[in-house]
Amino acid sequence: MRTPLPAIVYEDDEVVAFDKPSGLLTAPDRWDPQRVNLMALVHERLAPDWFNVHRLDRDASGVLLCAKGRERVREISRLFALGATEKHYLALTHDAPADAQGEIRLALEADPGRPGRMRVARRGGLPCETHYEVEQRWRGYARLRLRLVTGRTHQIRVHLAAAGCPVVADPFYGGAPLLLSRLKRG
Repeated sequence: MRTPLPAIVYEDDEVVAFDKPSGLLTAPDRWDPQRVNLMALVHERLAPDWFNVHRLDRDASGVLLCAKGRERVREISRLFALGATEKHYLALTHDAPADAQGEIRLALEADPGRPGRMRVARRGGLPCETHYEVEQRWRGYARLRLRLVTGRTHQIRVHLAAAGCPVVADPFYGGAPLLLSRLKRG
């Protein structure tokens, strides 16, 4: 079965934005380069000179921005590096931080015992910062609005798990699935 190309939600002469679904890689997987990924679909079906300017984790859904041509990639990447852009996310979590808003600043490193996963750094590591705002709380769950200052692999997932409020249904970092029966109980 042929993987459908995600919907285009915005396009102009310089960029195109896709509605990336959960379960689809942004770019080739380093352990299995043959896995289906958004950029391979774009290069095969639309344009070989469009390139992603950021990534979304395989399990994340959201808007993925691509630049049309290498020069645009350089320009937009520079804007990201200068902090002239912002990336916002929504997450459904088990519990929520005690404060209605705040920051999580924890350095991350690759987890040597679990390939493809990250952990809070024991020493050194990559500095990471996630800002959050609790939008809603109910029955042991919360919806958080998040803004990344840095953008590391699995940053949101590791930061929220370390803060005691893992993302719902996150198989890597401890978020149990959400069952409707749990919400129905009063």
